[in-house]
Amino acid sequence: MSMYDLQMSLPSLPLSLLESSCKKLLEWSYPLLSEVEYSSSEKSIDFFQSPKGLGPVLQNHLDEWNQREDISNWLEPFWYDTYLKNRAPLPINSNVAFVLEKNKEVENLSQSGFAASLISALFQYQQILSNETLAIDYQDSTPLCMNQYKTILGTSRIPSQEIDELQTDSQASHIIIMINGHVYVLRALNDEGQVMEHDLIVENIRWMIENSKEENSLAVGNLTTLDRGQWAELRTYLNEIDSVTLQSISLIETALAVIVMDQNEYADDSEMFKSMLCGDSNNRWYDKSLQFIVNAHHIAVNYEHSGVDGTTLGNLVRFLYQNMKAGENKEIKQSVCQSDELIFTLDDVIKLKISEAKLSSDQTYDDLAVEVLSFTDFGKERIKSLQISPDSFIQMGIQLAQYKTFGKIYNTYEAVMTKRFYKGRTEAMRPVTRESTQFVENRTKDNLITASKKHIEQIIECKNGQGFERHLFGLKKMHEKFYPSQQLPEIFTSPSYQRITENVISTSTSNSSGLIYEGYGPSVNDGYAVRYLIYKDRIHYVFSCKVHNESNLRKLKAAMYEAMNELSSILDV
Repeated sequence: MSMYDLQMSLPSLPLSLLESSCKKLLEWSYPLLSEVEYSSSEKSIDFFQSPKGLGPVLQNHLDEWNQREDISNWLEPFWYDTYLKNRAPLPINSNVAFVLEKNKEVENLSQSGFAASLISALFQYQQILSNETLAIDYQDSTPLCMNQYKTILGTSRIPSQEIDELQTDSQASHIIIMINGHVYVLRALNDEGQVMEHDLIVENIRWMIENSKEENSLAVGNLTTLDRGQWAELRTYLNEIDSVTLQSISLIETALAVIVMDQNEYADDSEMFKSMLCGDSNNRWYDKSLQFIVNAHHIAVNYEHSGVDGTTLGNLVRFLYQNMKAGENKEIKQSVCQSDELIFTLDDVIKLKISEAKLSSDQTYDDLAVEVLSFTDFGKERIKSLQISPDSFIQMGIQLAQYKTFGKIYNTYEAVMTKRFYKGRTEAMRPVTRESTQFVENRTKDNLITASKKHIEQIIECKNGQGFERHLFGLKKMHEKFYPSQQLPEIFTSPSYQRITENVISTSTSNSSGLIYEGYGPSVNDGYAVRYLIYKDRIHYVFSCKVHNESNLRKLKAAMYEAMNELSSILDV
């Protein structure tokens, strides 16, 4: 069976009824509003969906959009616009980092040996995708959309002035390796399409390391940290300097992936993760869909999020964990060097822009605070024994930790996968409910169980395409399309909509197999990000915020530890 055989049998993403989404907006935002704000929002929402309001008109436009033959998922074009029109720099604002677990066979390899095993496994994965023999993803017994695998390898986000584009060469035969700001191309496949021998890859990487001991302080990769419009302008300028520079950039953008050989030592895991997320711009290329950072002790993937979500990347991570091998020790009969350092012709204008980009990226790095927490008191097995959903347990813990830290609960975002629908991505789940706030203020077992049941109910609604935020977002896009000169309906400026869409606390999780940590930056300037991985006997968290809130971040981390044990005690009676 082909990995795409069930694609056409997947249901389309549902389009919710206007009345349903308006009702949920009011209900889900209720815990975040004062009485005055709730009353004001209720009036705006009621008018919007009434015959006098614009809601029914926009719903009709969205219905017609959904029925177009060239639209296979009504949300997908808007989703790509949201990412690709965003002009903010990719580090922190968009890209996500995973720290991968090394399997026992490769955990003691040298840095170059591990990188060689990684490269071989990536081309093995490429072959499986090319043959369309990857096993179809399922959630329980429900098949999931496989469309994102078409852009997981060989993809770059190409900057442009108004909207970026994703460029994919899924049959790429080369890898880019970056060391100390130097960029090398490794032509890893021979004419028969076979990956070069493990030891030959190792020797090529060793040759690169030996020839790049002196750092290149004017690395072009720094420019990928700029806002997208500025980088687009400079990329065009670079490509016009000469054909050699044009070819170098093209080789990076069409490579299967970028492998960064990281020479740094880190004081702790928090410092390590921060570097994997947004560090060392001299030795990064943030536009690549897959950028693996190989350290002497760790390996991470920093991925560009536009075309791929965490669940899809998680499949690749599990494959790498299961299939990376130590490699055979064979006598090398071929010439060692099958690599070239890429050349960039830099004039004074570009040199100045690279230096400015490096300073700006360093400042962005310094402005971010990251804390990791390895909670080892218990994990999924203990939580399940308490007769509660592990995800609900942790989400209630996040709210309790907020209450302990701030004396209140902020609006929280939880990503919920909707890949059971054709070209599905995610829906916005809102874990803060009347039931959860009641539990936090009165921490009894009954209140916790009731809050957990409400959380599960809303998760199921989102999984089934019955959330409301993406629908309201679609109505907003219809307004932009058909009534660009008119003021937005008041529903979109109401306290209800404004509060529910402000992601003060941004959270998500994924399958923990093959992973140690995963995380990203905060969604808003005064916000916090909390990403967690649930193992059978432990839970790993990555917390982040802007540095001006660093003291609160540390308090939140400590409060999270306390909250987890308090929840366990409440249920264990």
